Amino acid sequence: MIEIPDAYQGMFICESDSTLIIISDQIVYAQHEHFFVISTVGLEEREDCSLMENEIYLPGKEMCIPIEYIDENTVKGYITDIDTLFIMNEAHVAKLYKGHLFLSKRVNQDEWAVSMLSNDSDGNINYRTITEDSSFKSIRRITQMEDITRPTDRKQRFKITPDKKAFDLLINNKNIFIDCEYLMRINLEIEQPESF
Repeated sequence: MIEIPDAYQGMFICESDSTLIIISDQIVYAQHEHFFVISTVGLEEREDCSLMENEIYLPGKEMCIPIEYIDENTVKGYITDIDTLFIMNEAHVAKLYKGHLFLSKRVNQDEWAVSMLSNDSDGNINYRTITEDSSFKSIRRITQMEDITRPTDRKQRFKITPDKKAFDLLINNKNIFIDCEYLMRINLEIEQPESF
C-alpha cells in the first residue's frame, strides 16, 4: 500500500486526553498544545529560553514562541509540539486486512511493532495494539512468544512470529489487541507543519 486510505484520514481527538491526531495519506501525527502563564522574572532566570519583546526564544527547539503580556511582569502563550507517530516509508508500512488498517513500524531488522486501526459506523477510529495489558497467556495459546528484553529496556519485550491463521486468531481475541485509544472524528481545518 502506498498511502493510507481516505476512510482513515482526517482529524481526530483522543478520547482519553484530548490530543489532536491528524491522519493524512502519508503520515499520522499528534499535535499537543501547551498553554502557559509565567512571570518575566522567571523567564529571565532560565537558561533554556530568552525573552525578546513579544516572543520567547527556545534554543533547544530553535524556535520563537509568540507571547502576550498580561501585565508588565507576566506573559502568556502556548507551544505546539508535533509528535510523528507513523510516516510511510520502507520502515513504516500500512496494509488493509479484513476491514482493519494495520500500521507496522520496523523496530529492528526483522522486528515490527504492529497497531490496528478500525473504523466504526460514525467514522471514528478504535486504535488497538498489543501492550503490557494484553493477555500473554492468550497469545501463548495461539503462537510462540520469545522474550527479547534487553538489560537497558524499561519494559519487558516479546517477539511473536504468527502465521496467517495465528494472526487471524490474535486480531479477533479481545484480550490481545487491546483498545488503547478511541479517536473521535472532528471537522477542523488545520495547516500541516512545514517540518514534514
